[in-house]
Amino acid sequence: MKRHFMPVLVVAALAISALSACSASVDLGSQTVSKDELASQVTAAIADTMKVDVEQVPTVTCPDDLDAEVGAATTCVLHDEDAGKNYDVAIKVTSIDGGKANFQLEIAPTPQPSSLQ
Repeated sequence: MKRHFMPVLVVAALAISALSACSASVDLGSQTVSKDELASQVTAAIADTMKVDVEQVPTVTCPDDLDAEVGAATTCVLHDEDAGKNYDVAIKVTSIDGGKANFQLEIAPTPQPSSLQ
């Protein structure tokens, strides 16, 4: 069961520069990173940056696979069901290093206007 993440996000909103610097990498098996693998890596990167267990990070979903090329971008969504809020997570591939796609992520400081109520 995921624990409430909102206090961490409030702190993150006040110190957004810490999240702006959050990055991760994904091993490439093809020319794309699957949306499920991307969501998994984003969750792990958020947990690592915020110094919490992965189980404490709300669910992250990504709408599409991500092309494994520098500059490729997508927006995933962090679903904080306890608070009834959804936050955009901007993802951008920053480099390809051997068999890994390195990317940077940034969580929006405010929830989506259409967040769950």
